[in-house]
Amino acid sequence: MSGAPDIVAPKALRGLTMRHLKPIAQGASLVLLAVAIVVYVRWRSPHHLPSRQLAGNGTCVSARCHAGMDDPHQTDMLRCVDCHGGNPQVPQPATDDPKAWLAMMRQAHALPTDGVTAQSLGIVAQFDRLPLAFIRFVNPSDLRVAEQTCGQTECHGRLRGDIVRRVKTSLHATLAGYSLLPAQFGKSADAFGVRATAAHASAASRESANALRSFAELERDGAFVGAVLANCVQCHIQAYPLQPQTGQMRASGCAACHMPYADDGKSRQPHWQPLPDAPSRRQAHPFVHAFLARPDDTKALGLKPMSQCRRCHTQGMRIQQNYEGVHGDADVHFRRGMICSDCHTEADMHGDGRLYLRQVLAVEIRCESCHGSVDRPATMRTAQGRVVPNLRRLPNGKFVLRTHDQKLRIVPQVVDTMDPRKTPKAAEAHGRSGIRNGVGVAMATIKGFSHLDRLECYACHIGGLFQPLHATLVIDKRQRAISALTGTPVPKVTQRAPTSPSLILLLGINHRGRIAPLIAQPATTVVVNADGTTKRWLPRSLLTRRHARTFLPLAPHTVTKKALACADCHWTPDRRNARKVRQVFGLGTDTVDRLVAADGKPVADFGIADVRPLDATTLKRVLQVIVPAR
Repeated sequence: MSGAPDIVAPKALRGLTMRHLKPIAQGASLVLLAVAIVVYVRWRSPHHLPSRQLAGNGTCVSARCHAGMDDPHQTDMLRCVDCHGGNPQVPQPATDDPKAWLAMMRQAHALPTDGVTAQSLGIVAQFDRLPLAFIRFVNPSDLRVAEQTCGQTECHGRLRGDIVRRVKTSLHATLAGYSLLPAQFGKSADAFGVRATAAHASAASRESANALRSFAELERDGAFVGAVLANCVQCHIQAYPLQPQTGQMRASGCAACHMPYADDGKSRQPHWQPLPDAPSRRQAHPFVHAFLARPDDTKALGLKPMSQCRRCHTQGMRIQQNYEGVHGDADVHFRRGMICSDCHTEADMHGDGRLYLRQVLAVEIRCESCHGSVDRPATMRTAQGRVVPNLRRLPNGKFVLRTHDQKLRIVPQVVDTMDPRKTPKAAEAHGRSGIRNGVGVAMATIKGFSHLDRLECYACHIGGLFQPLHATLVIDKRQRAISALTGTPVPKVTQRAPTSPSLILLLGINHRGRIAPLIAQPATTVVVNADGTTKRWLPRSLLTRRHARTFLPLAPHTVTKKALACADCHWTPDRRNARKVRQVFGLGTDTVDRLVAADGKPVADFGIADVRPLDATTLKRVLQVIVPAR
């Protein structure tokens, strides 16, 4: 034996082997790693949060300046300058002389360049050229500077979901989907689709390019692409609205949604400027100087619910009007008091970091996420596999959703409608053929059939729909507007459409391979020349080189408890509904609603890959079904 003393383990460790000690060592390593990460992140953070002792706002909140201003974050951990920049330590003048106060403002504020106007904040190209310090001072949440403010690591950056980075690639912030239009004319758009780039080399043949010849005159003076895209950016958050009208007031960046505006753009606070006669570079101010975690939950402020969403979603596909029942039956979720964020997830709103072509591709929430299917109850997961927030399953098997008003609402399940003794109509529409354990629907159809295998829920559970089949895009060269993209003059663009369209259901195959409603894009373009003469242009298909219009899949936001009748989609014995059935499946009652020929070949364009009309096999199967008349 050597002379080395024996090592005696403490009592607490006696009898432990390496198998026992390994998890303890791993746990200690994880703790040390976590501490190291926190220290590193705080050290690397560009502007770590100030302590409570440093959270003084200095002259920012002096009596002659911004006293009484709402705190947007309701916390004493952030000073005004932590978001806005500027200098809060400039001493107040000892006199009431306006010149002295203006001199103080010049030292305390981040000064703009000469010539900055309200219009500059509404034109993307001009906004881009403003000094970043001034942009931050005017709106710290603008996406040009948001990574240094809202997107700091400890705020809404990498430790908190990396929200700002994701928003910058979301459809709220980009024009990615509109890149198809310039592409049809040999133009391109940058990765985010906001700014035009130089013409790119195209692999298209001369013959395929000639298919666009009917638009050549429009494109020579830039009337079509430039004028249309100049309007599109009005609803995206890269800039303020260029010429906002009542109901369209908002900011840019994060504040475009999270900071509420009144319809008239007036604030309920009188403290926006230190001097009554000081000029303002904006036509509107937020209703309150506060960020709302749920930007659609504005009722407590005295504003209409979802008023901030209404700034943009009343245009385009008219989602807001559909949801609230302006064109027909209001959505059942709206009738139950639910707002946008009760269904749509954080990733739906902010994006997931990917670029998407259309809204339907970017949205991850599905009907089955909450309501399940004919075979199983709700998955409680989105299409991306994320947990649906605020949805819970109770011990008794019921599902409940906690909505914005903190109410618990029972969420019905499709699987509970399969008993024909309790819900005979729903069981017939939803259920699979055959009887199992005495329960089910014995239908004369393919074994195991269910509508929900091929149809989106809202293909049947649909109320009113804004369907602009007879809409016309008017480009008037006699009137000039300012492009919100470039600031250059462009012809004025308006869309003429029926104000109260009736329900016109058009069904096709969406990007998920399921039968879903389609919405039409404008049927024709009318160009009004400088001398008042007009020229009517029909859209031309890139696939068939024939005149055709574009249709897009749509979640119409008019979900109803009661579904459409069987005779809305299938023949009755007397065929009196023949016109409606032909229209529903795109066989056409007129040129404006035709999607597909009788042989199943498309005669329209569809703006998303894999979207198409019903194929010949599916059409034949559908038209073989005869249902009783109502």
